[in-house]
Amino acid sequence: MYMDENEEYKSKYYDLLAQVEELKENQENSEPTKGKKKPEPIEHRLVTLDESLEKLFVDKVDFKNRLIMARDIANELKIKISSEELRLRVWDARKRIEGNTSIYSTNDIIESPPHVWSWENMIMMSDTNLLSASPKVGKTTLMIEMLGRWARGEEEYLGFKFSGKCPKIILIGTDMPNARWMPLLHKFGLAEKVTATGYRFIDPIIYFWSQDKPLHLDDQGLSQLADIVEKNPNAICLLDSYAKCCPNGIDEKSNYFSQPLNDLQEVTAPHKITNIVIHHSGTDGANTNSAVRASRGHTSLPASVSQLLAMKWHNKEEDLEDNRIIFHTEGRGESVHLVVEQNDYGFELKGTFAEVMQGQKLEKIINGLTERQQDVYQIIEEHEIDYITPTQLAQKVEFAEKEKTNLDLCRRVLDQLVKKRLVEKEKGSGDKNSIENRYRKLH
Repeated sequence: MYMDENEEYKSKYYDLLAQVEELKENQENSEPTKGKKKPEPIEHRLVTLDESLEKLFVDKVDFKNRLIMARDIANELKIKISSEELRLRVWDARKRIEGNTSIYSTNDIIESPPHVWSWENMIMMSDTNLLSASPKVGKTTLMIEMLGRWARGEEEYLGFKFSGKCPKIILIGTDMPNARWMPLLHKFGLAEKVTATGYRFIDPIIYFWSQDKPLHLDDQGLSQLADIVEKNPNAICLLDSYAKCCPNGIDEKSNYFSQPLNDLQEVTAPHKITNIVIHHSGTDGANTNSAVRASRGHTSLPASVSQLLAMKWHNKEEDLEDNRIIFHTEGRGESVHLVVEQNDYGFELKGTFAEVMQGQKLEKIINGLTERQQDVYQIIEEHEIDYITPTQLAQKVEFAEKEKTNLDLCRRVLDQLVKKRLVEKEKGSGDKNSIENRYRKLH
């Protein structure tokens, strides 16, 4: 098998060099020269280079061999070019031909399987997911706790189900040193402590890189990763963080910012790898309710993924003691808006965003009640049955000396609470068992 692949690689390589020679000859013959042959102008040679680089993608040359072949082509054309500049031209070549190498015919049966989730409505399986948040919000902890719970056989996390058994995990943690990674992995059952300060990652983690021994999305790192995913299909690749794993010199504001991610997807997609990419959000991302806008850098990055997740503080700017976090999604499935809070044991679900906001609205209304209204509302909450009548209320509280006046006051306060949407009124039917109106607590 190895010999077959090697022969195929050599065949493509020699074919491509032959095409380069043919392109050079065509250009030379198109402009006849007199006397001594002059070197081809650099602009012509660059055109030949770009056309040859496009052929790398048309011929589906393996990623591991692509830059090597591109370098040989540049040398053959006598073009002096740095590795960074050559890589940019390779990326440009991919963009020019992307999506144009083939076309469906009317006879083709086009498979379109339904979306499959690793973590229901959160993480798409065999696809790329991008989680953006400001530093220290807890994005890495949330993902590690999720994987730890799944690995222990739990069926759900934060109210959403896992699909099947937790796959093998490839952890690219270039953003943090071992001193931060290992205690975190140990906390959630993904590492074991073997000495006073020594740890060892355990199944389902099969590969691990950190700031101490990093992996980057450059040619060397992606080639190494290509060998790993080929032997471990259907694994999860957790990358933290995107900017720290990018090759040096990538400008976040340029459309090249997404190209290392495109390279990663090209390497992992054939092996059905689930990519979870952790990314830092910018200043605007800390305040937006859009997971797309939360992503820092050029918009080509969120456009390159299928599922976007984001985290932001719920109300930290107004209340330093408020540690609640809004965790929301935007992408292929139904959007999710949760409110969570991190404690010593991990993340705790506080409810959906709508539920929490309704609770805050209710709290604001209750705090704005008059003293008399608050007394009545408390009596309703503590009442032994699920409704109260003005007569029953009058027996529990006395607002006036006269019995009739006290009963009228009770009716009036109950109706005030109805207008504030704290209770609802059920009119009496008129029979002897239900002459009075009944008032029920709404929340």
